Amino acid sequence: MTILDKDHPSAEWINDLRRRFEIEAQIDKLLTRKMELHSGPGYSSDRLEDLLSGLDALLKAKIGSGFKLHKARWLSGGASKLQMAFDLEWN
Repeated sequence: MTILDKDHPSAEWINDLRRRFEIEAQIDKLLTRKMELHSGPGYSSDRLEDLLSGLDALLKAKIGSGFKLHKARWLSGGASKLQMAFDLEWN
C-alpha cells in the first residue's frame, strides 16, 4: 500500500482507496476529482490586473476600441463573489 500524503495524494493511492471502498458512481466521481484536484496547485486569489485584462478583451469584442478603463479597485462584501469597480471612458 502507498504511504498517504494528504496534501498530495498519488493516483495509485486514490485508485487503491476506490478499490477498497466501493460507493455510488456519481459520489465516486466527485470524490475522486476532489482528491485529484487536491494534488494540484494551491489556492491563489485573482489579481485585479488579470480581471482588468479580461474586461478589456470583453469590451473590445463588444464595442471595439475607443475606450479607456480608469481607477480599478476592489469592492468589499459579496461573500464568495468577486466585485470590482472601475471608471469607463468611452465615446
